[in-house]
Amino acid sequence: MNRTFFHPILLCVSLVAIFLPPRSNGVGAFSPPSSPSGTARRGRGVAAASRRRMFRPEAAETTDTTRECSENGSSSRRREMILDACTLSGIAAGAAVIPSAFVFIPSVAHAAEKTKATAVKKTGMVDTQVVGERLHSVPLFSLTDETGVPFTVFGEDAIITAYFFTTYDEAARILKVAKDSGDKARKEAIQVATKRKDKKTLEELEASGNPWAKAQIRTVPLDFAVTLSTRQRKGGQTSYLISPDQRDTQDALALDTSGRKELPEGRVPLFYFEGGIDKSSAERPLFFRKSELLERWNVVNPGVSPPELKLTELFSTVSEMVRPGTVDEELRDLVFVVPKGSAKRAEEIGRSGRSEFKLGQRIVVF
Repeated sequence: MNRTFFHPILLCVSLVAIFLPPRSNGVGAFSPPSSPSGTARRGRGVAAASRRRMFRPEAAETTDTTRECSENGSSSRRREMILDACTLSGIAAGAAVIPSAFVFIPSVAHAAEKTKATAVKKTGMVDTQVVGERLHSVPLFSLTDETGVPFTVFGEDAIITAYFFTTYDEAARILKVAKDSGDKARKEAIQVATKRKDKKTLEELEASGNPWAKAQIRTVPLDFAVTLSTRQRKGGQTSYLISPDQRDTQDALALDTSGRKELPEGRVPLFYFEGGIDKSSAERPLFFRKSELLERWNVVNPGVSPPELKLTELFSTVSEMVRPGTVDEELRDLVFVVPKGSAKRAEEIGRSGRSEFKLGQRIVVF
């Protein structure tokens, strides 16, 4: 059962402008919240719609939709789900729409140059259990209420979306903007209702408050988020997207020579050096943050100029690691580097006694 709660529309107008750029051809495009492209226009449009609705709160609603996932599913079950998701068309279809500048897979593009080819395998180069374990070590962060029910956004395309953020700082930044925007929208609505002497609306506003006031940041592992992001979504079900830190988005766009101003929504850039960082190690680390990749290089190779910085994408990489028929053995050596501070933040959240992230329920903001 998918339980949906609707909060007063006026308190949610600005979050849509933050999260939701226009979609084209069925594919979303993620733009950094600091980018002016489309943001102000969307914010004004949603605000106008809210005013037409007189800011009346929606009642809590329960919808009889297919259960999305067991909220108490074990890690092994999640990895089985990754096996299903990664070997089906979900990731492959997502990878197909990524701009060419963001689909470079480490070493795969150079496979033709190898003198020693690897026999084509019927299974992926990396076992899905191993991929799941590597993803599981990376914590992501989401916005929920005090019971763990996630906040979701109702987009202009009528898709309800929940977001997982790659860094705690990004989740905290979005939450602060949401709270500030909610307070501002509520204040403006009170002023309008007071001027119109609309007693009923004033009473509703007084009773409703800001839904973001008690919002909290929860943590989920990356394998969990990847599974939800790649599953086939049925009508009415929540769409889940992983959102990179705005600074990492900007770093990725800076490496794109095409002049593109936006990344596709839900795509996560990864930074790396061809051949890795430590020549004495077989590991090929992939970083969510460009700055941390360069910092690690300088620690391991002091005084040595770094090689050309390379860019790939999370879902493309995972798809290639588990895709049957892959021939690049270096895919086995790929590891995902946890952003600095994420593990500590996740541990603090775990010790706080907060409820776990809940599936099957959602809070929809407009």
